[in-house]
Amino acid sequence: MANEKLTRAERLYANYKARQEEKAQQGQQKDQNFLTLVEGPTVVRFLPHWSDPEEMPYVETFVHYPGSRNIRELLGELPDNIPMSENCPRQMYQKSCPYCDFRRRLFQKGSEMYVKLAKDLFPKRRYFANVVVISPEADPADVKVFPFGVTIRDEIEARYSGDEEMDVELFDVKVGHNVRITREGTGLTTRYKFVPSTRPSKLPDKEALSKLIDLSQYTKCSDKEALQAGVNAMKAALAGSNLTDDLKSDQAGNDPDDTMPF
Repeated sequence: MANEKLTRAERLYANYKARQEEKAQQGQQKDQNFLTLVEGPTVVRFLPHWSDPEEMPYVETFVHYPGSRNIRELLGELPDNIPMSENCPRQMYQKSCPYCDFRRRLFQKGSEMYVKLAKDLFPKRRYFANVVVISPEADPADVKVFPFGVTIRDEIEARYSGDEEMDVELFDVKVGHNVRITREGTGLTTRYKFVPSTRPSKLPDKEALSKLIDLSQYTKCSDKEALQAGVNAMKAALAGSNLTDDLKSDQAGNDPDDTMPF
């Protein structure tokens, strides 16, 4: 009934669902801007910082993946209120994180499957940079957001290590080098080869500089209430799986309306 008092868990879920729907709408636009590497070579040009040429031109995030394939294999089919990913406020801003708290509880249980689940929830580094695609042939002014992991981050940093044999300018619009990134394999067997061009070149179309995307949007974290709702959904999924034992709820506050199974 409309006037019936909602439990704390129901309030969390309702707020979380509304946020997920808003994020999904925003995500449709973001996905159009993302560059996803296909198997084989892709040549890109990395672009400078979107507002300050003296700043690092890419951003670093730490991401929990509660909706990952590994977790689906452990828990079975996940409900749609478990997000695919969430930025970790503890790693990024030294603030409390319900996913990290949940991981700690799982580790404390000690069983092999709980420890595996906790490890799968470990926040992983993810990076975002502005690029334009040079090959396969594309609009040289069409700026894409390129998400990448530690492997490519290490390749980029190696070009600024002070090693004369490795040093290459990647982000300068006048003397930067294009980069051929070759993706091989899929899933856990995916490998990347990162090969800068031997000669510098000018950015193909300076119009791209007027279309740089503010990458700080990818460093934002959901509020604690939304993160807790995602954790509660994971707990409910875990309670319905064959991994559940005698876990009991010990959420902060011990709200008497809290109906989560543990």
